Amino acid sequence: MNEPDVELVIGSEPWHRACSMYVRYRVFVMEKSIAREDEFDQYDEVGRSYANLLVHSEPVSTGRFLLTESGTARLTRIATLAHTVGRDMLGKLSKNWKNMPKIRMFCV
Repeated sequence: MNEPDVELVIGSEPWHRACSMYVRYRVFVMEKSIAREDEFDQYDEVGRSYANLLVHSEPVSTGRFLLTESGTARLTRIATLAHTVGRDMLGKLSKNWKNMPKIRMFCV
């Protein structure tokens, strides 16, 4: 069986935000029936950093970084599409951790 093409992308470009919004809308608004006005808030601003897991270039899991008072970042609004839950996508990704560049993130 072929391993899926799995990629973790972290950043604040418009496409990073779009990937996150896509997953969160499907999970929280469509599946969990949370009002879209409640799901998307003042922290979903331009320039916010997001972590997205892509499988064959499709966003399947996401999280939003928020800066804490101590100057660290915490991952919030974590969501994963139902069809990928339990498929160990992070495990498949972790096989290549040693080949991934170190990730540095700066929140302003």
